[in-house]
Amino acid sequence: MLAIADVDGIAVAALVAPNEYPVGVTTRTFTFSDASGNSSTCSFTITVVDNQFPTVVSCPGNITVPADAGACGANVSYALPTFNDNCLFRVDLTEGLASGAFFPVGTTQVKYLATDSSNHSVNCVFNVIVQDLQNPVIAGCPSNINAQAPLAGTGATATWAPPTATDNCGVASITQTAGQAPGSFFSIGAHTITYTATGPNGGTSTCTFTVTVISNGAPTITCPANQTRYSTQSNCAQVFNYATPPVSDDLPLPGGQPVQIDGTGYTSGSAFPQGTTVQTWRVTDSNANSTTCTFNVQVIDTIRPSLQTCPTNITLNADAGACGAIYTYTPPTAMDNCDGPLTVVRVLGPPSGSLFPIGTTIVLHRATDLSGRFRNCEFTVTVVDNIFPALANCPADMDVDAEANACGAHVTFTTPAASDNCTAALTQTLGPVSGSLFPIGDTPVEFTATDPAGQAVTCGFNVHVDDTTPPTFTYCPDTISVTSTVSLCGAAVTYAAPVAADNCSSLMTLPAGQLSGDFFPVGYISVSYTATDGTNAPAVCTFVVEGDR
Repeated sequence: MLAIADVDGIAVAALVAPNEYPVGVTTRTFTFSDASGNSSTCSFTITVVDNQFPTVVSCPGNITVPADAGACGANVSYALPTFNDNCLFRVDLTEGLASGAFFPVGTTQVKYLATDSSNHSVNCVFNVIVQDLQNPVIAGCPSNINAQAPLAGTGATATWAPPTATDNCGVASITQTAGQAPGSFFSIGAHTITYTATGPNGGTSTCTFTVTVISNGAPTITCPANQTRYSTQSNCAQVFNYATPPVSDDLPLPGGQPVQIDGTGYTSGSAFPQGTTVQTWRVTDSNANSTTCTFNVQVIDTIRPSLQTCPTNITLNADAGACGAIYTYTPPTAMDNCDGPLTVVRVLGPPSGSLFPIGTTIVLHRATDLSGRFRNCEFTVTVVDNIFPALANCPADMDVDAEANACGAHVTFTTPAASDNCTAALTQTLGPVSGSLFPIGDTPVEFTATDPAGQAVTCGFNVHVDDTTPPTFTYCPDTISVTSTVSLCGAAVTYAAPVAADNCSSLMTLPAGQLSGDFFPVGYISVSYTATDGTNAPAVCTFVVEGDR
């Protein structure tokens, strides 16, 4: 039996070719064997040639993006290209950067190559364009500079530190493109200084500031003098006209006129309110020199406040036990044409509900408006003291004997006590004071208590002093013996007169007949002197004048 096997030793019933062979050379080998083990082979090749190129399914178009902030490039992500082929192929990035990579500023070509097993290839090419849209950054740009000219109409030197520049893509150059250099002499006025920074990719930035030289000759402005106006209007305002303050300067004045500073006053012809309004004006020249002037407009209200109520005068009796009377009144109220209800201030007298003293008390209230004008409310509270004083412990009548050797007696008594709802002045209006020597007989003593209203009460008693001491003779002559004068039946006799004493005073009664110095006849003559005090028994002094022939 004849058997046929291919190179794989698989017996086949007949020589049947496969339907499809891969690209390339395929060798076919057949072996023929009989039953006795004899065999024979047959080989041949089949070559399949791939003449189809890969195709591009999708390829990104050119991509344009701005550089990332602060970077000289950008991270760019793109969709990967896709290819197709009848056989197997591979895709390689042969130029440019992968998706998501950092692409520098400029144009970067990206190329993908698809190659099949027959080394046929096709390209996908596109550009990634990164634009540097960031201008250089300038640091240290000077602020506007104001310089004061040392003399009016001259100029000034100004200096500053030049700015610097940086760029996201490297070094940026910076140059002064307008104006004078630092340290130059600048004339009066405003001067523009410009610096320009240029980046590596041509982006530019500018720094601009001004150097302004200000003249030191400030303008002048003359305000009116302070004004005072008096209002008779119910709204307390007064219309006031004034001229615009005159100005002058050696430089142009913008607008030619001064301006009134906002919020500081009213325009001419306005109704100025009560009180003081500050008017402020300013003038500014073309070099920004400014001058202000100020004046005040004072409006004084000439209408006094009005009193709505004012208590009337009143007369009261003193309260029991009090040196006055409690009086309660309704305080007055006031209105003003400008200020409305006004506070009324008590400037004289006690407040309502107080104890008003005896007599007439003036109570004065005053209402004052903002202009200092005022109106008074004045009334009187008269308190009459109709309560008399009282005297207590008034002594009873006293009866005492005269002291020995005294024409009276020292009498002591207790002074009565005076009381009153106010105060009572106690005076002894009659008789000696306590402890004095009271004379013989009756001596009335009287005390009077008087209050401030002139009301008075009296207290009186009698001191009776009895004279119980009779008079006495302290000298009484003895018997006097004399010899008759020749040829006379008697003699002239002189003797010392008797002396009488008394605790008060005594009256000496002379004897009837001869007295000292008289002619006494011969014989016995009795002489008697009598002393009396008018109260007690009289005292008698008797002596004898004996005449001898």
